[in-house]
Amino acid sequence: MSNNQDERSVNRRGFMQSAICGAGLAGIFPADFVNLGKPPFQALAEMQGNGWGEEVILARFNNDALAAALEKCAESIGGGVYWAEDPPDIIAAPFFIGIIDRTLLGEKGWQDYLDYLDIVYDGKPLILDGEVVHEGKGKEPPLILIDCDNSFPDPKPATLYYGSLRLYRCSPDNISEITRIIETEHSKIQMEKLFAKKIL
Repeated sequence: MSNNQDERSVNRRGFMQSAICGAGLAGIFPADFVNLGKPPFQALAEMQGNGWGEEVILARFNNDALAAALEKCAESIGGGVYWAEDPPDIIAAPFFIGIIDRTLLGEKGWQDYLDYLDIVYDGKPLILDGEVVHEGKGKEPPLILIDCDNSFPDPKPATLYYGSLRLYRCSPDNISEITRIIETEHSKIQMEKLFAKKIL
């Protein structure tokens, strides 16, 4: 395979990623909020790099007691809850942690998320139109999985490594453990920001 063919296949992967994220972004943000001069996932990465989403908890579940506790927890850290409706939200919405019932995402929604992770976090640069738009590694927000359905596949070990993805598993009734994880993950972000400021 020639270098041109390698680049074209990577470009095709980049295009597919752009299409997946673009569809999700179109449903979440007003058109003027998304920088249409860049691939949607690159604009999203820049928004996340600027702190957008550092206080947002993504949620997709049906449990009233947990929902009330989650809203209270989000308020205590100065953030909010984004209630995901469609499977692309887990890919496109900026958030620092997600609480997910995969049975509500559905098999296809979860598989789309795993495919996204495989494309973005494979350790190889993602190239679109000859420009590196993602290094192939980074930090994917952690997820708290609150379903007990073992039929859903886990992300590949390489994806977990290159994406620095952490998966927690909790019962939706263990609200104190879920809020403890959220507060711990939020504290990690605050410490990273503080450390980055001291370096600069």
